[in-house]
Amino acid sequence: MATRHTRNKTSLGSITYADLANTFQRPGLPPVGAQYQLGQPVAPQRVSQDESARAAIYKRLSIVPTDREIPDGVADLVVGDVVERYQSLRELEKKLDAVLINKRLAAKDSSQRYERRLRTMRVWISCQSLDKDNGDTRMEDTFDFGDESGDRSYKMQIQGRLLPEDDEEAESKDKQKFSHYFQTITVTFNPPQHALPNATVPAPIQWKRPTPTQEGQFPTSPNANFDCLDIERKLEEGVQSVTVKLERADPNGRVRGKLSPALARVLDRQYEDQSGAMMGIYNYVRLKGLEQEGQPQYFRCDEALKAVFGQDSMHFTYAPEKIMENITPLPDISLPFTIRLSNPPAPPTIYDIPVLVDDPLDVFTSYFRSATNPRDQNFVKRLETIAQLDKDIALAIQGMYASKAKIDFLNQLAKEPVGFMKKWVSSQQADEAVILAEENAKGPEWSRGGQESLWASQGAKESVGLLLARTKPL
Repeated sequence: MATRHTRNKTSLGSITYADLANTFQRPGLPPVGAQYQLGQPVAPQRVSQDESARAAIYKRLSIVPTDREIPDGVADLVVGDVVERYQSLRELEKKLDAVLINKRLAAKDSSQRYERRLRTMRVWISCQSLDKDNGDTRMEDTFDFGDESGDRSYKMQIQGRLLPEDDEEAESKDKQKFSHYFQTITVTFNPPQHALPNATVPAPIQWKRPTPTQEGQFPTSPNANFDCLDIERKLEEGVQSVTVKLERADPNGRVRGKLSPALARVLDRQYEDQSGAMMGIYNYVRLKGLEQEGQPQYFRCDEALKAVFGQDSMHFTYAPEKIMENITPLPDISLPFTIRLSNPPAPPTIYDIPVLVDDPLDVFTSYFRSATNPRDQNFVKRLETIAQLDKDIALAIQGMYASKAKIDFLNQLAKEPVGFMKKWVSSQQADEAVILAEENAKGPEWSRGGQESLWASQGAKESVGLLLARTKPL
């Protein structure tokens, strides 16, 4: 029986579980002897066109207004509480943006982490005779494997269902079927104990999970998605011993197996997949302080890690390959059963087996990830509508700033025309002198001397050196 294991959810700084999972897909350095093709040279005209297009985009974005805060004093000029309501909406928008960003990052990391829980599945195996039934008693999803020689017909049923938890309703419409958790279901016929060496044994019966479509979805036909598998055959002898083998299915493609004694001693667990084992190694290295100074991609191996990797130091990129050598895939689940036809039928044989199920949070967030698919035209249209409304709000705020500046200018001019005009003309002259480079450096910082003055700064010394280094006189 596999033991329950809870993943370590401690924050690890800038490295997350998703980062380590991506390492397995891109194992770092290329293999020796890899061949690369040089790209075709790009024409200079194409380069200039691309640069012009990027410059046009940057220019267009630079003139787009981005301020969405109403200027101060507008509330005194409008009627009602429009400004207060807008500011409350802005505060709500900021809080909502922060929550959505955190939830989006958490959902993305959770989807790549692919956490699962251990649940109990109950399997019923039963058998009943079909000789007394004159009509066709087969169900729609019955598998007919031919009419072999024999006197008595029987129907064998393999039924499975997850046991409900305390916080889960017994009848759930969205629960996964029995076939979802297994790749193959094989019924193997065992030879009798006193059978001859050359005795013939019926061929095994196997159901295999169909391959998914290009979109990653599995077929929803009754033959591919079921809770009960029915098998009809002929019984050549009075009693037949069979073994039902269930091969586990992993929708995420990760191999979860039993760890070697050395790796299990380091991680303090018996069963794990490659990503979880790598995360445990990373936590162990940080806890023991085994990072190499100046080379963060390497870590030192203590006695426990030497038993796993067989080296004094190890590169994080090549650690997953060594970890896979210490993980043994779990064997198939074997359920023995004896076919015995009796009247009344014998009670079913019941087994409880552990299976890994999807995290409810991942199932819940999968809807939002599918609803925010960039390839969905409806989602793209909604984004375009929101972006256009955002631009309209920014343009309206820009118009408010211009109108507010005009109103302030006219109000000050109306209160004190002479003094305001003098200040305004003086300000315009100062701005014009700066723009035309006619300012004569009459500021207080230019007249101050000493070691802490502007003339003793490094910039002034460099400017004097550049001035003296010129070959032509000014």
